[in-house]
Amino acid sequence: MSEGSGRYVPLNLSSTSGSGYVYNIPVTSDKYVDANTYLCTGNTTGPFVLESAIHTRSEYTDLHSAEEFVRVFNTVETSKERISMRNHFYRHILPSLTDEKFEKDDETLQQLNLLLTCSDEHISRNAIQEMQNLIFKLDFEKLKVKSVMSALKSVASQLNSLKHDSRDEGVRLLSDLVIVLLIKEKLNPAESKQIKRRLNDLQHSVTSKASKKDKGLDMKSVADFLHYCMKYTMSKEGVKLMESRAENSLSEKYVQELISNVHKISTIEIYLHLLGFLFKVNSSPMPMSIAKSYAKVAHAKLTNLSPSKDKRGEASLTLLADFILRGAIVLFDRKLLSSHTEFAKECLTVAAQIVCSPNSSFATLPCEMVNICSKIDQSNASSIWSNLGLSDVRYQDLVVKLVKRQIPGMIIRDSFNQNIDLIARRSDHSSWITMLGTIMNSSEVAIKLMIPGQHPTKLHIQPREETEFWNIESEFEILKYIQRCQQHTNVAQMVAFYDTNPRSVAMFAVEIYEITLLKYLYDVRSRNDELTLDWKIQRCLEMLNAVDFIHHHDIVHRDIMAASFSIRCQGQDHEIAVLTSFKRAIHNDEEGGTSTIGHVRDLNATQIPTRWTAPESFLQDKFDRKSDIWMFGHVIREVFTYGCQPYTEIYSEDTENIMVKVLCCGLKPYKWRCIPMGIHSLTLKCFENDPGNRPSNQKIYSSLQEFHKKERKDIQNKDANRSMYSYVPHDKSRELCWLKRT
Repeated sequence: MSEGSGRYVPLNLSSTSGSGYVYNIPVTSDKYVDANTYLCTGNTTGPFVLESAIHTRSEYTDLHSAEEFVRVFNTVETSKERISMRNHFYRHILPSLTDEKFEKDDETLQQLNLLLTCSDEHISRNAIQEMQNLIFKLDFEKLKVKSVMSALKSVASQLNSLKHDSRDEGVRLLSDLVIVLLIKEKLNPAESKQIKRRLNDLQHSVTSKASKKDKGLDMKSVADFLHYCMKYTMSKEGVKLMESRAENSLSEKYVQELISNVHKISTIEIYLHLLGFLFKVNSSPMPMSIAKSYAKVAHAKLTNLSPSKDKRGEASLTLLADFILRGAIVLFDRKLLSSHTEFAKECLTVAAQIVCSPNSSFATLPCEMVNICSKIDQSNASSIWSNLGLSDVRYQDLVVKLVKRQIPGMIIRDSFNQNIDLIARRSDHSSWITMLGTIMNSSEVAIKLMIPGQHPTKLHIQPREETEFWNIESEFEILKYIQRCQQHTNVAQMVAFYDTNPRSVAMFAVEIYEITLLKYLYDVRSRNDELTLDWKIQRCLEMLNAVDFIHHHDIVHRDIMAASFSIRCQGQDHEIAVLTSFKRAIHNDEEGGTSTIGHVRDLNATQIPTRWTAPESFLQDKFDRKSDIWMFGHVIREVFTYGCQPYTEIYSEDTENIMVKVLCCGLKPYKWRCIPMGIHSLTLKCFENDPGNRPSNQKIYSSLQEFHKKERKDIQNKDANRSMYSYVPHDKSRELCWLKRT
């Protein structure tokens, strides 16, 4: 018996099925690794992904540089090869460029620039995002003008071919690169003519593309921004700022002068100053002082906009506001702005309103806004979202983009709106949504995403909605607990997860399968087909192994029924049963292994399934391993009766009356002829009223194996044309077998 603490020892699965395969030991040591570095780290919140999901083909392991990778990627033809190469990109190429030890900014920029030429939307998007991150870490002394201009040209040429999400990122990156180039021009007079010529060529190129109908608004905004930049002349203060980067910090006097004259200074000039502040944060031993200067200047500019100056550069104002948001994200992540609530509430609101305005070139806010608002106090966060007036759909879209950025390689199938299902809400506007997609090498997964509530109001919701919310929360915690070190073949894998503070985003992705066990049994029945005894016994053994695995980890399932299992196909004539539902499972660490958490709340099975429930769960609200054994006895009968509910034979009475007889009279299920006597006797032991008399998982397993060995010989001697399906209940009782449970 594997119950209790210590290392899990699987039940013996050495029996051979009728199809000839030997079922192997089901426990694997598949580990979770950091989704960004693909290493096992001390990080406890994620994002994490299973190591098996990022496996790459051996022939691609020799591709180390971006140049080699792009050359090979653009020659592959099959989708399977592209997926494998994409995984190699996520696991090897991207981490090598984003490693903290990799300090060659210029070389990194060149490598990312090469990746932009890759004929894959996902890789191009990640290259753009990493370029954006690099902007805030650049060292001008090591950066070459040629590299910046090359990157600028690549980004501009890609804008029209990018989808709207990636196009927003491209517009943001282009504006940052232009500002960097302007700074290089002022600090390197010898290259001024070359830089201006390149910017002029870029402006003409973008303007010509803006005349096209597709995505014209975005290109027009970029063209306006470039035109505005070409006329810009850096002030003496701007030159002084960049030349003083070697100093420990900017003087308070200088910052105050800048703030007092902020209404006279152009948007481009402020953009340059703020970028300079962020550059100094990286090198200054007093980063908090620089962060305060950034906050003060940004706040002063956005609250003292000049109608005449800023109207002429409307595109640049939008880009500046967006830059302020992204700069704040960097400073909040480094915990340099956490105490500046005035900046958070007023400055972020104004900047976000500009980015969200009808004239904005952006479809959405930077998705990291969700993270910012989770790090400031809730009243200020609620105020920001209320002032923005974002719809629930737009807010959900931001959260989805944030998680996609946190977990490279996550693809949501088809469009977002077609695959989203709002399944659970709480009164504080928090909700769990479910989407379909894939993560790297994984099969199709259900991506369950918790959208944090940010509104100050309270929702009036139905109790069932809130119960579903907590059911999914519980499922997430259970999966994290049981799969932290081991994976089990008969338990659905959690491929990836992401969990931060309670007010922020949480996500987990679980494998899904085409058909549940219950639906599988119904389908066999509808075809007047039948399943072999080998198939039935093997599925029961697999399900028992899953139950034994969670019991070893002190998990009480409370929902063991055929509908909680699915069938996974692993090739022709190779199917296995997998436990997929954990919504009502609980972690029980009480002495004696008994829990009184949870109730059988109704007789319609909307919570804990009534007809499957053990007497002590009804009478005393007790749920433990033995109550799960009672339920498993009914699952065995479901398999042999092709999906019949418990007590189907009593078709003239409702569930309430049936359960009264079970509790008061010791009613036991009827022995249908389709259930062999050995199986019926085994299930009756599971239905003992005294939990102590019910068999253990190991005893049930041994009994199933012994019965299997004995019956295989008997079945071979029977008439091959005799149909065991004829033993399935008929007439009204048979019709009741077809009723689907709520």
